[in-house]
Amino acid sequence: MKFIPRKPRLEHATPFWVSNPDYFITICCLRRGFNQLCRPEVVQVIFQSAHTYQVSHRWYCELLVLMPDHMHLILSVGETKKITDVVGTWKRWMARKVGTQFQNGFFDHRLRGAGSAQEKWDYVNLNPVRKGLVSRVEDWPYRWTGKELSSGSANSAGDLGDVAPT
Repeated sequence: MKFIPRKPRLEHATPFWVSNPDYFITICCLRRGFNQLCRPEVVQVIFQSAHTYQVSHRWYCELLVLMPDHMHLILSVGETKKITDVVGTWKRWMARKVGTQFQNGFFDHRLRGAGSAQEKWDYVNLNPVRKGLVSRVEDWPYRWTGKELSSGSANSAGDLGDVAPT
């Protein structure tokens, strides 16, 4: 029998000397290659729950882009919360609400400055264009910015009612 080593778990802890970092987050669906997130009923739940997290100060989400089988976020959770707790709770709630199974954990990259933040912002925005889903960033309907989330502006999600994770 061949021994296959297990991948080490990613460490999400922020060093004690870093205050209020911004993160680039990727959350993947368990079943890759299929459209599980860019469906109207799922988009509504995800955007409204992100809005709820925003207005309840659980996080500040600068950018949220849905792709068919994964999503990217650029966000911060403040100094008193752990990124694993906030994102983990949100993922569990979404999985129950929309029935999507997500991979265990998530990928996070702490943004270390304006250059790093701009690089990830560009990467996330251009993802639908690189995948050939649209020709211009502005044409992708599954993208929200912190300004839209804060104002409650309804992009493709419409009036979302009272969908809220607990």
